[in-house]
Amino acid sequence: MQYSTTNIFTADEAIAFVIENAQKPHTDKTRVSQAALKRMHPLVRRANILWKRVETNHRSRQATIPFWEERTTTPFQISGPHRDEHRRSGAAEAKERRKDS
Repeated sequence: MQYSTTNIFTADEAIAFVIENAQKPHTDKTRVSQAALKRMHPLVRRANILWKRVETNHRSRQATIPFWEERTTTPFQISGPHRDEHRRSGAAEAKERRKDS
């Protein structure tokens, strides 16, 4: 993607810049470090923070998926509470059994 020649980014450019940068390998010479991203244009800083949140949420969601479910979602496909019956804690099940008896 071609970015603005000035230091002023549009929101779309900032988000695209951060995502493209995150997808580069750490050994890439054109990759911008996290420390440098924190000192860049305010839109880039905000886009970087949002991207880190999305990526962290995606990783934590992937960690909670049982092995029998496929892990094919991307961070942008995740929505809503993910509380299926098979993921309930033992404490919640014990509480319901006590309530029923």
